[in-house]
This record gives sequence, structure tokens and C-alpha cells, in this order.
Amino acid sequence: MSLTAQQQSLIDPNQNAWTDMNFSCTDEELTEDPSCRKTRNAGGPQYYHYIMNNLYNEDMPYQDFMDLHKVYCAVSGSPISDLRRSLTVQMKTVDEGPDVCGEYHMCCTPCFCDIQRFSKVEKVPYKFKEGEKDVHVLTIKDPCKNPLPQDVTSFVCSDGCYDDNKKHLKDAGDTCYTQNAERLSNDRIIIGVIQNGRQCSSEDIESVTSEREKHCSQRMTASSEELRRLGGMSNIWTELACNNDKCPNDAYYTKEN
Repeated sequence: MSLTAQQQSLIDPNQNAWTDMNFSCTDEELTEDPSCRKTRNAGGPQYYHYIMNNLYNEDMPYQDFMDLHKVYCAVSGSPISDLRRSLTVQMKTVDEGPDVCGEYHMCCTPCFCDIQRFSKVEKVPYKFKEGEKDVHVLTIKDPCKNPLPQDVTSFVCSDGCYDDNKKHLKDAGDTCYTQNAERLSNDRIIIGVIQNGRQCSSEDIESVTSEREKHCSQRMTASSEELRRLGGMSNIWTELACNNDKCPNDAYYTKEN
């Protein structure tokens, strides 16, 4: 299955989109700091933000929009060239309603585990050629509310996050938020989507259970320290996803080792 030109532009570091998504230093930044170096670590929100602000329009077909979100991993920020690389996930919802299932396109299985543990789904309506349709978006709390993990460089936090000495302000409130991410009214940001969002069937649950047993036996109950030792592309993202409040509702994440 070959990539479209738009899909290819999202994952090619030589394209302008790479700089626009804040995955590489601009000429201006390099002039100011010749040692400037950026990564796409945990950069799913920047992919989503770029697509919404540069590729999406109300006349585009729904499936074309969804296909754009198959070429990046919302957890790691890694580009995905094999569109078949997905697994069914079972997600908690922001409104604490019934779980939602769907297909998640990923770079590696640790991301499959961590997305189900540290992210929640919300339905967001968008207009398409066929009319208005709900998109099941993956969300986390806005991480700019606290100092970002050192390895995360693609986020742009608002000026209201810092004092004159560039020190992060605690309890900055509404003046502190992520600028280059799609923000929701509940102080959460969108990091990606699940495909074919739906009520979980018995077949979905069976698939998710089987894949979790195969790939997630340690990760789903690991503490923050244990996750660092386990490794994986999503480790930096787990720190980002819990950066807002250290995930106090996840008893395993904060447990003593």
C-alpha cells in the first residue's frame, strides 16, 4: 500500500512540514544557537496540529483525513511508512462513559500498551465532504502546565508559562498552555486518533486481551522508574503524559520500588 503525496510529506525530514512541526531547527534558531538540536520525541500532538492547520478543510473526504493520521505514532512521534502496522485498542473515555475500541497505528508495541494506560478518547465533530462526522481523538492533559521533560523539544509553551528569567511558573492557570497542539475546552490536548472508533465488541475485547498478554504484561503495572528500565520508544511520552499531575489516579505509576 503506497503512501499519498500528503502522507509522504508528513514523514519526510526533508520536507518543510518537518520544520513547521517543530521537529528541526529553523535557520533563525540556528543563527541564534548553532548547537540547536530538536527531536520528534512525543511529537504526536504536533502532527495532529499541523494536519488540522495545513491539510484539513471542510470539503475533504472523511477517509482522506483519517488516512493522514495513519503515518505517525501519536505516542512516540515516529513516522510510520507501513500503513498496516496497527492493533485494536480498548480506550477509556474522557467523560468516563463506556470504553471505546478502534485501531491504533503505532511504531512499536510499547506504544500500544502505554496509549491504553495513559491516554483517553474523546469524540470531536468535524465537517467533511460527506457532512459532519465524529473523530475519536486521543488526548492527554496539557503538559505545558509543568516543566516539560528534558528530551521533549517539539512543544511550544505559551509565554504565560514562564517568568522573566524563563523559570516555569506553577499555578499559571489559563495563561499557560501548549501553543502548537489542538487544545480542548477541558484543558486537554489532542495527540492523535484511533481509526474506526466504536463500541467494543466481544471480538475486540478478545483481540485486545490477547495482544496485551503478549506485549504488556509488565508495562501496564510498571512504575515510572520501572518504565524507564523497561525501555521502549514510548518512555519519554509516558513522562510527558503524566507531566501535568504525575498521574495520581494511576496507583502503579507512583508506587514505591
